[in-house]
Amino acid sequence: MVKSPIKALLIDIESLVRHERFKAMERLAEFSNNSAAHIAEVIYREKNSLADRFEKGELSPQDFYFRVRDAAGLNRDITFEMFCHIWSTAYTDYLPIAALLSQVKDDIRQKMILCTNIDPISWNFIKEFSVFKMHFPEENIVRSYEVGSLKPNRRIYIEALRRAGLGEKEMFKSLSIEGNASFQISYIAKGGRSELFNCAWALPHELGNVLYRLGLLK
Repeated sequence: MVKSPIKALLIDIESLVRHERFKAMERLAEFSNNSAAHIAEVIYREKNSLADRFEKGELSPQDFYFRVRDAAGLNRDITFEMFCHIWSTAYTDYLPIAALLSQVKDDIRQKMILCTNIDPISWNFIKEFSVFKMHFPEENIVRSYEVGSLKPNRRIYIEALRRAGLGEKEMFKSLSIEGNASFQISYIAKGGRSELFNCAWALPHELGNVLYRLGLLK
């Protein structure tokens, strides 16, 4: 059997589930005199926004709740538990993707690392989705709030590639492409070279075509 030249396949959560962020804003607006658009602006508007700080682990879930409640003008009827439910259920499981990943070759599946910007409230909910339970053991999951940095910061990729078993020298060769925050299937390291595939919001057959073209499917 020819050994695959692919050393790591880093995958972002946004390729694996559906995230309807604005739906959560609309539900939060039910507890405020402000619009969903205004609430979204309050949470996401700045470079180091409340959402960014939460995903970097700088704010605890309770801190994030209180800061959003005050900044967005939410009324006191929305409890912490209600807020967490609204915030996390903007994510929905996407079964066709889980089925597609079942077709990935076994030696490659061991190198699939979930590398993503995510907050602890959302992760506590979506960790039960089939795609994560079926394909990503805990040691293959890199969450931004635990690493303390967001993609595309180099630090989170170094941790992901370390989980894939790459040494420091290989890591820096594989990180030769930086600065793209939009890709979802991200770094596929071949030797000392990295390749980018922009599969953001890809349909299962589109993602399947990419994986097939790379020789990753059974």
